[in-house]
Amino acid sequence: MEIIAAIEPLYNDLKELGFPKLLNENEFVRITNKLNLTNEFSEASQGIKKSNDPFDFMNFFNKSEDEVLARFLNKQLTISRDHFFKTITNLLENTIPLLQYIPSIDAVIEDLESIGIQTEYIQRLRSAWQKKDADYKQKTHYFTSLLITRSQNIPVQESHYTKLRQDLLNHSVLSPHVPDYIINSPELQHFWEFIKCQGGYRPRREYLNDTLSALISESDQLSAVLAHDLLQKIKVEINLNYINESWSKSLIRLNADPDGAITSARSLLETVCKHILENLNIEYDENLELNKLYKQTATNLNLSPEQHTEQIFKQILGGCQTVVDGLAGIRNKHGDAHGSNSKKLKPSSRHAELAVNLSGSMCKFLLETFSARNNNLSLKV
Repeated sequence: MEIIAAIEPLYNDLKELGFPKLLNENEFVRITNKLNLTNEFSEASQGIKKSNDPFDFMNFFNKSEDEVLARFLNKQLTISRDHFFKTITNLLENTIPLLQYIPSIDAVIEDLESIGIQTEYIQRLRSAWQKKDADYKQKTHYFTSLLITRSQNIPVQESHYTKLRQDLLNHSVLSPHVPDYIINSPELQHFWEFIKCQGGYRPRREYLNDTLSALISESDQLSAVLAHDLLQKIKVEINLNYINESWSKSLIRLNADPDGAITSARSLLETVCKHILENLNIEYDENLELNKLYKQTATNLNLSPEQHTEQIFKQILGGCQTVVDGLAGIRNKHGDAHGSNSKKLKPSSRHAELAVNLSGSMCKFLLETFSARNNNLSLKV
C-alpha cells in the first residue's frame, strides 16, 4: 500500500526503529485498548492478502505489519493534522519503552516537524525518549546480547555498538566496569577480531557472560536511581520559558494561520494541565476533554470555585473555568483539529489572538500556583 507522501519519511523511520514488529505483541494491544485505537488497527489490518507462496510466510508477516502501519498512518492523517499529531504522540509515548533500542529519536522529530507538529507534542516525545535513554539496565543488557550475537558471526548494527559503547564509557559509574577488550575496540570489527580468538561459539558466550557480569550487575543497581533523577529533571522542563516560547510561536501564526494558532493555544493549556497532574502523581484520562481536564487540575490546586467560601474568589475562579470552557468551544468551532467543511466559518486573527492570550495567561497562572504549592520544584524563569 502506498503511504501518503507527506508522512512517508515518518513511516520509513518508524520501520527503521522496529515499530511494526510491536503490532502483534500483547503489551501493544493493551496500549491500543487504553488509547481507544484497537478498532483503528483492526480496520488497518483488514483486506491484507496473504502470499500464495507457502514458503513465504515470514516475508508475509513482515510485509503485513508494514502495511498495517501504513494504513493506520494514512487514516489518521486524513482525519486532520491535529488528530494525527495527537494520536501519534500518544501512541509513541506509550510504545517507545517497548522498542528494543533507540539510539536517537531525532529523525522522527524532524519528520513530524516537517509537517507542522506543535512544540508541546515534540516536548512529550523527547521526554519519553529521554526516559528510555536513561535506562542503562536495558541498554547494558541489549549491548551484551549484541556482543553475544556478533560472537556467533551473526551481523549486528554497527551504529548500535558504537553508540552504546560510547554511552557506557562516558558514564562515570559504569565505565570502570567496561572490559578492556571493549575499550580497545572502537569499531565492531575490532571486537570481532578479538572474540573469534576465544574458541568456539560456546566458549565465546561464556567468556562474554563472565567478563560483562560486573557491568550488568552495576547497571541493574543503578537503573532505579537514574530513572528517578531523570523523572525529576523532566518534571521541571515545562516552565515559564516553555510557556512564553509556545505563546510567542502561536502569536506569530495569527495572521497567516489563525486556525493553527487556536489549536496551539488549546494544546498548550492541555499540556500544562497534564504536566501538573503528572507531577502531583494523579492519574487522568488521556482523552479527557479540556474543560474536564482543567477542572481536575484546578481541584487538585485548590482553584475550584466550590473549594472557597469568599464570593470574590468564587467569582474569579469561576471566571477561569468559563475562560477554559470558551477556549474549548472556540477551538472546536474554529480550530483546525476537527477537519473542515464548506460551511465552516473562518476565524479572524483577532479571534485567534484572544484565544492565544487567554491560554497563555491561564497557563502561567496554573504553573505559578503549582510552583507556589510545591517548593521542591523550582521554576526556571
